[in-house]
Amino acid sequence: MPVMRDFIVYSFGMAAAIAALFGAAVLAQETVEEQTDDSEVIEEIIVYAPKPGDRRRVDEEYEDPVRAQLLKDFYKMKEDQEE
Repeated sequence: MPVMRDFIVYSFGMAAAIAALFGAAVLAQETVEEQTDDSEVIEEIIVYAPKPGDRRRVDEEYEDPVRAQLLKDFYKMKEDQEE
């Protein structure tokens, strides 16, 4: 019977040690969270860039060929007037 009693004591000891480790981890995690609350907030910047070979979006004014020709003529006429 002493072997069975040693096994039970060992099992309870291991369970207590595991519970203590988890408890310490929880307490340590809470202190880290409390410290970060007082720190300065850094905003996240997200940058989107076209990948090489992607299709480029054309402005709506250039999608219609007639309108594109009229705008081209208009800009050319403006350049001529400036000269």
